[in-house]
Amino acid sequence: MGDIRKVIESNNQLFVQAVQQKNAAVITDLYTKQAILIPSGSANIQGSEAIHSFWVTMLNNGLTDLALESKEIQAGGEFQVRESGIAHLTLQNGEEEIHPTSGYVVLWRLEDGAWKIDIDIMF
Repeated sequence: MGDIRKVIESNNQLFVQAVQQKNAAVITDLYTKQAILIPSGSANIQGSEAIHSFWVTMLNNGLTDLALESKEIQAGGEFQVRESGIAHLTLQNGEEEIHPTSGYVVLWRLEDGAWKIDIDIMF
């Protein structure tokens, strides 16, 4: 379990760095090809192209930073891991910087030898 935890934490750090660099392509690459993203209060988004578009929009509309605080990482078998935690966001709204938090649950799945996000639920 320790090795999986390190991989998930490393992937989360890549995610955070990609947000800071406004690099939606790197974020998208952390998802499986058929991943489902379920943003709070929004319709499900499925597949690489749609997920990429979502993150481009988020990055272009004020998301400037992110900190992911994993509360639980639990193996769900050989090919799945469940992570839950809190996301601390920094959003730029004109001159104002706001810092909302959001809960999340992520189901990680092993795809082509790499752990990737298969289901991403934000609440």
